[in-house]
Amino acid sequence: MNSTRRLQTAKKGEPILVCIHGWAANAQVWSALVNHVNMGVFTVDLPGFGDECASVPSCDDFVAHLVTELKALNVPIHQTYLVGWSLGGQVAALLAQQLAAQGLSIAGLVTIASNPCFVAQSDWPSAMPEADFIQFQQHFATQPALTLKRFVTLQATGGQNVRELRAAQRALLPSAPLLGSHQHTLWCHTLEWLQQDTRDILKHLKPPQLHVLAQYDALVPAQTPLGQFGEALTLAHSSHCLPLEAPQKIARAITIFIKTHQQQALNKRKVAEAFSVAASRYDAFARVQKTVAKQVLKQLPCATDAVVLDIGCGTGALTQGVFNDWQPAHVLAVDIAQGMLRFARSRSRCEAVRYIAADAESLPIASQSIDGIMSSLAIQWCEMPAVLMHELYRVLKPGGWAVIATLGPGTLAELKTAWQAVDECVHVNAFTSRALLEQACLDAGFATTLTQQTAVCDYPSLMPLLKELKAIGAHNSHTNAPAGLMTRARLQQLEQNYPIKEGQKAPIVASYDVFYLALYKPG
Repeated sequence: MNSTRRLQTAKKGEPILVCIHGWAANAQVWSALVNHVNMGVFTVDLPGFGDECASVPSCDDFVAHLVTELKALNVPIHQTYLVGWSLGGQVAALLAQQLAAQGLSIAGLVTIASNPCFVAQSDWPSAMPEADFIQFQQHFATQPALTLKRFVTLQATGGQNVRELRAAQRALLPSAPLLGSHQHTLWCHTLEWLQQDTRDILKHLKPPQLHVLAQYDALVPAQTPLGQFGEALTLAHSSHCLPLEAPQKIARAITIFIKTHQQQALNKRKVAEAFSVAASRYDAFARVQKTVAKQVLKQLPCATDAVVLDIGCGTGALTQGVFNDWQPAHVLAVDIAQGMLRFARSRSRCEAVRYIAADAESLPIASQSIDGIMSSLAIQWCEMPAVLMHELYRVLKPGGWAVIATLGPGTLAELKTAWQAVDECVHVNAFTSRALLEQACLDAGFATTLTQQTAVCDYPSLMPLLKELKAIGAHNSHTNAPAGLMTRARLQQLEQNYPIKEGQKAPIVASYDVFYLALYKPG
């Protein structure tokens, strides 16, 4: 059984996509996508939907077969992005897991109109009720042609150009298998794969994830909470058939996702300069930052007579707060931006505070010299969470603690969605996934508790949001950021494409995906 085929050859060093279709489809659904990406593309056919398959493999056996095929084809896994539509998203997650178990890490995972748990659970209601799924199975087992016809219609429901979409379905999707045939058996068997639950895989997957949903998808609700695993993007006015309906939009989303997560993508010099310039006006605009800092202070354990390290001290809000709430012996206030340190020092002449210009990933601080660490919305500017956590562990005394707030992949999702309708540049910095952050903490040796919250800010129009981001120094410092000034035409285009959520009261909202970490170094 040959399941994997090369559709487009990559130039040396270019990213590679391995695309896996959904149930009742085949590899032809990716043919339009290839025209819009400049990278290598391999496609995978599920059993019964491509070449003849003599056996009836389990999902795990099929995924193991894919691992073998990818190795035989010499696919460089480290630069490979797995892309899965519908059921293919679950298969892609299982493939990423099996590759990781063999020490092979993919570059990223992209799911399209896919649900990690297609059958509803008590803790996952955004899925098909179990009774409906069982009924669908029974109908397909006895009436494959009629059931497939209804399923294909359901896939197209919600599309903008339903007539064109139905024509594409007829041209590209396979016909129903004959009742009782071997192909029918295979289709029935792969249908059972939809009962899998891959949420735990997504939760612990280290590479970055992008989950693309469709606004009017009749099979996978647009409200499916995939943002907890990585970046989530909802394409407006679209159906479940995204590979057929919106290949150019998918290609753009994947391209921006790959650019965003390139290694060494963040320019720390630009970060330091931006925050230095913003220091004097930072507090006047930092609404979310102030709220999160208060939460960090509330979560601090007793810091009386302690030596406390403030990572990314900024204008000194946390440093001042810890003196108000406790009486630490000393605070080491560290920031990468000299301008922030000068401003913080000018506001506080406390002799118990020492201001240090340093990168959190390389601290000029003695090992086991710190009792506690606090940090609010700073470590998202660090590119190597594993290096950072080992450094924090190094400087803490045994029994030491850390309370940290940082931003996750769902941050500024609305702004990112709007920009994707304008160009293929990176306009929002990359944020570390929950899984990668938690694993970095655990690998460093910390006992770890992570909680996740969403903070939302309202704006009367788009310009106040953009001005606020610039005023606090949090504008785009990515190496793939576009050059040049914002024009009136681009601003208008951006605002026209800014998503509006159901029940939204303000014209513009911006979401911040906040992770709160409570870390403890064993004594």
